[in-house]
Amino acid sequence: MGGRKQRNGLFPASACVKLSGFYSDDGTSMIIRDCAVDSATLTIDTELTRMSHCGSFEFQDRYVHGCISACDSFDGCNTAVMRRGGWLLAPALALTLAANTGVVQHVLLALTLAAAPPSPPDR
Repeated sequence: MGGRKQRNGLFPASACVKLSGFYSDDGTSMIIRDCAVDSATLTIDTELTRMSHCGSFEFQDRYVHGCISACDSFDGCNTAVMRRGGWLLAPALALTLAANTGVVQHVLLALTLAAAPPSPPDR
């Protein structure tokens, strides 16, 4: 819900707004999310929801390098690309970590013993 210019009350938001950046003094990141209403004015420069902006600005007496992202899509300014084959990373990482602890050697030994043909019984 948000306000509109020259109107009283709150109206359903028409866009998501995300303010994100890095503080110039220590490099920490900041993200603020909110909703906004397009007031339907004729000029784009007075409507925050119509155009994203990047640059430097002051926020709470600190200098920030970042962007104001405005979007009216369902993802709320949070697009991401799914990488194919990423599911292979977890097993590879687990094997790498296990190799450092000796677990892999025990598993390989157990598999080798299980795959070996049974020895004949002693007479």
